[in-house]
Amino acid sequence: MLRLLLLASALFFAINGCSENLADNDKSGSIKMNQLREQLQAKLGAGYGLPVAAATAEQLVRGKTLYQTLCSSCHGESGKPPDITLTSLTVPPADLSRPEIVNFFSEQARLEIIRNGISGSPMKGLRGMLNEKDTVAVFMYTRTLIK
Repeated sequence: MLRLLLLASALFFAINGCSENLADNDKSGSIKMNQLREQLQAKLGAGYGLPVAAATAEQLVRGKTLYQTLCSSCHGESGKPPDITLTSLTVPPADLSRPEIVNFFSEQARLEIIRNGISGSPMKGLRGMLNEKDTVAVFMYTRTLIK
């Protein structure tokens, strides 16, 4: 049953879009990044800068499985979006292998994006599809993609 849910979710993301590339080098992209960071700082308050504990081996295995099923069609197996995704979506997905993009936001902010998505973008959150333990596992795995 879980496999069916994961497959359906992956198809949903592939059809409906994945994430916004917030690191456009143009002025608009920079403004969007800053606005999103400000929104996340306001929402998370003092918790914005709190670190997330180190991953366990079990979390990384589970996170990789979930990432490959739910996220890789847009963000790519290695965190770098495939060329077809970059040209087929109106807003390209974030390159999760680039530290300057990923580290622009705190760990808590990145977890919040995974949970709830990004309003006004194709990035859909995983809340409602995954429990908190699995959501954190996906986040933990995405940390391994940063080069």
